[in-house]
Amino acid sequence: MVPGIFIALLMRYDAVRALVNPVMAENKAFPKPYFMVNIIAYALGLLLTVAVMFFFDAAQVSTITTAIKLLYYHTMQPPNHQHQMPNINFN
Repeated sequence: MVPGIFIALLMRYDAVRALVNPVMAENKAFPKPYFMVNIIAYALGLLLTVAVMFFFDAAQVSTITTAIKLLYYHTMQPPNHQHQMPNINFN
């Protein structure tokens, strides 16, 4: 939702810079440099995110579940050489 609002505001900013009424901007042609650069950067960011998730075979959700498991199995015992972490399957 936030990226969509930001992109819409950039379109409005480009319209104001081009001295076009933002309400009537959809019917007029005007230069949109900030809008176009942002759309391209947003698309590249999404593609890079998907590529990294595919390459590492992990999504962001799995990092959250891993953190929750580590918090759940955490003990308040001081660390010593005999204490070992429980065997947690993160897959």
